[in-house]
Amino acid sequence: MNNKTLQIDYYDSFTSIEKEWEEIYSASSSLSYFASLNWHKVVLEFFCATHLTKRIFSLHYYKVNCAANPNVFMIGFFFFNKVKKSVHFSHLLGPSDYYEFLSTETFDNELVLQTFSLLKHDFKAEKIFLNHIKDETLVHAIKTKFQNALVNEVSCVGIAIPEDKDMYIDSLSKSVRQNIRTAYNRLDRDNKNIKIITTDALSFNCKEFLKLRDLYFRRNTSKKQVLHWKSKCYQTLDYLFQRPKDLFETKALFTQNYTLVKLQIDNEIAAYFFGFKNNTSMVVNRVVINDKFKFYSPGLLLISAFIQAAKNADLAYFDLTVGDEKYKFDLGGTIHPIFNITI
Repeated sequence: MNNKTLQIDYYDSFTSIEKEWEEIYSASSSLSYFASLNWHKVVLEFFCATHLTKRIFSLHYYKVNCAANPNVFMIGFFFFNKVKKSVHFSHLLGPSDYYEFLSTETFDNELVLQTFSLLKHDFKAEKIFLNHIKDETLVHAIKTKFQNALVNEVSCVGIAIPEDKDMYIDSLSKSVRQNIRTAYNRLDRDNKNIKIITTDALSFNCKEFLKLRDLYFRRNTSKKQVLHWKSKCYQTLDYLFQRPKDLFETKALFTQNYTLVKLQIDNEIAAYFFGFKNNTSMVVNRVVINDKFKFYSPGLLLISAFIQAAKNADLAYFDLTVGDEKYKFDLGGTIHPIFNITI
């Protein structure tokens, strides 16, 4: 097919493609929660909270139709940098680990590549950026179609959940199994009460989420990267001297189908993770431990216990997403790559 077989319509709001978005996402068994319309509303809230970013980038929704068959189409959103004349297939802002294309099954990679060419023409774009792309077939197609494409691999880690909990524990290294036993022994020796609590969107508690946010901030204070002075100035002006919004402060969080799992020691939160289930997979957006209880390895106990019980929740894959931190491999994780691409 050639470019003349495709037509792109552009929109200012997701409501123009809302029906198709919901249909494609609901019918898919492979799209992550980050591809859902619900999650996009979170991303949109981060974008709308900015000042400079909204001036530099314009947000566009689109639908690409195949003239030969109206049932073959692709929908989605992208950002256009009006200063640098670049198109960005990316979440741009907010805690998102994957960007995925939403299309009918018959909308193949060749049509996606043709779409890029049309977008470049329509917006007179000098570059196209694709960030955190999962589809390896698309990545391969870009390598062969666009000879000047730059492709960088980003490591993600996930855990394939075995049939039963004994298989999972046996799959861990001897030292990790010993660390788990040691943690439980320490809790028993110190007469500590331990409890794992799972909550979902029906149990939303705004005050509790602010406490979880504060624990996240405290935990990450020492990890914060030193920003260049230009980045500091941009951030200051972008948020008008206010702190950037956190996920747990967004109104859109009320609409999310999330899973929050907490490990409590003596009724105090020792660790938690926050994620989203879609079909038989869960993507984890945030893992936090309370340094006060670090002696008891709360993160290791929390995730290992959850995975041992995961088959009861019909889970087959536990995706710890971006990053190759050691604890992920200790828990039995393996790498699956995503890609940042510049055309």
